[in-house]
Amino acid sequence: MGHPAPGVLKHISIKLYVGSSCLHRVYYIAWNEAYREENYDSYSE
Repeated sequence: MGHPAPGVLKHISIKLYVGSSCLHRVYYIAWNEAYREENYDSYSE
């Protein structure tokens, strides 16, 4: 008792993996945008 079914555990791990990869992509895109803006400012001077 107290142990989740393997299917449930797998489903949760897949959800976590997909969610984390989406977060990584969003963070990566946002970081690239900020980095590009900083470089653009330094180039325009």
